[in-house]
Amino acid sequence: MSSDSVEDIHVRLREEIERCGYSLAAASRAIGDTGPQSLKDVVAGRKKCPAELVGRLSVIGVDIFYVLTGAQKPGVEKLKPDETALLDNYRHLCDEQREAVFRVSEVMSSSQRQEKKTNQG
Repeated sequence: MSSDSVEDIHVRLREEIERCGYSLAAASRAIGDTGPQSLKDVVAGRKKCPAELVGRLSVIGVDIFYVLTGAQKPGVEKLKPDETALLDNYRHLCDEQREAVFRVSEVMSSSQRQEKKTNQG
């Protein structure tokens, strides 16, 4: 990891918090901090970023690997905030509800695929 990569951790941390759809205050609350000032100091580059802070921010979806290295994990596509919310909602359903959502999404995506196929050929 180059020193440039390390020096930009605070920039990538801010990017990730925003990508996850959080304000700094909301991210601080989500990880149990009493106030956002510490996080604000880190993302502004005024304080070094403790690894423990990055680890705690993973609960809101922050990509730790990207924050620390500046590289995307090979083969891993980042979810958009609405996709993350959908996945979070799905994970809070009971098994019966998950099965129903899965069946509905399967039917909907199948019809969309067929429509695209028809329009292309």
